[in-house]
Amino acid sequence: MASALRLSPHFPQGPSQQRTFLLSKGLNDSDIQVFRLILQKTVGRHEPVPTVALSFNDVATMAGVSRPTVIRSFKRLKAAKLIHTTRKTEDHYHAGQQVGLCPELLAPAIGVRSWRCDTNQIFTIHCGDALEVLKTFPNESVNCCVTSPPYFLKRNYDMDGQIGQEDTPQQFISRLVEVFREVCRVLRNDGTLWVTIDDTYATSSGGNVTKSKMQQNNQGTNLPSRRPQRSGDLKSKDLIGIPWMLAFALRADGWYLRSDIIVHKVNTFPESVADRPTTSHEHIFLLSKSPKYYYDADAIREPQRDNLNGHYLGRNRRTVWTVTAKPSSTGHYATFPPQIPETCLLAGSPEGGVVLDPFNGTGTTGIMAIKHGRSYIGVELNPHYVDITTKRCKAEMKNLSKSRPKASG
Repeated sequence: MASALRLSPHFPQGPSQQRTFLLSKGLNDSDIQVFRLILQKTVGRHEPVPTVALSFNDVATMAGVSRPTVIRSFKRLKAAKLIHTTRKTEDHYHAGQQVGLCPELLAPAIGVRSWRCDTNQIFTIHCGDALEVLKTFPNESVNCCVTSPPYFLKRNYDMDGQIGQEDTPQQFISRLVEVFREVCRVLRNDGTLWVTIDDTYATSSGGNVTKSKMQQNNQGTNLPSRRPQRSGDLKSKDLIGIPWMLAFALRADGWYLRSDIIVHKVNTFPESVADRPTTSHEHIFLLSKSPKYYYDADAIREPQRDNLNGHYLGRNRRTVWTVTAKPSSTGHYATFPPQIPETCLLAGSPEGGVVLDPFNGTGTTGIMAIKHGRSYIGVELNPHYVDITTKRCKAEMKNLSKSRPKASG
């Protein structure tokens, strides 16, 4: 569960101590008034991204100072590394900024970790059940959701409450629909959902655990013998149709089903079957909350042989995406190939937007979001993967900081 934001115990707690501290930072009384107002608006909030939209006019009225004074105070507070601002609002009269306290001022929240890039992007990871954590998020607070939920009876991560180990396909789909119903609530009205999902075969006697020693060293691959799947009209050896069961269930729940994208896996794992082709694809479903939604076709155009008769950036993206999986050092067997979330979030969110993944895994979606100038909110049930995400996030931020050109002068 997300915890309320609290000030660090190292930050002065009383008004007089705070004033002395802020004056030592070179701030004046107007700056202190504005800062105290920001404290009132942010501390105690249960927000996935701990910022609040503040217009200059409103702050001036509440703090009893002029609008130009507020603008100058914002700049000085930011220079003193007390606040960070993420983006300006569009309305001229209500012009202002999205403001939050610098992470250094906040106490570590139970179950929540958050970092800020020097470009003011925020990377937040919540450790907990996806459905319960999502319920704490505000309405219409993210631009798009890019995720891959646990597949049905494919991997057992030995976590209480995990999704993917239900008794029937119907129960599995029902749980996912509940999660994505909350995702729909927290998406902006122009938001999109990109969900990667794979299928499962029905069995009559249960399958076997993996034989590969290499695979057995990966977390989540030692799946016990599969439970028989003979519910409803399923027969032994039937392909269950999990992807389309989910797609139709989400459509019935109010989502707009916009596209079925096939992920062609070049180096797919071999299967010990001789009576059907080896499976080498997965599905990505693009769903939207509204009939009109944000979609940047130019950001994901693909090359074409002759640009003379087409768009100068290439042709419109097709619905078959070829990927080459690479070995992961994260200990998570079912790691997202980076190009999948990268393509989805480039099309589904603007630069400076917020990307959500309620099934964070080891944070590949988050890494791609930070790389491309988006903030990120992840939810992950397994604390081990939260630790892995933490290390990956900090490493990515460090790399971005090194590669960014330094200002001259």
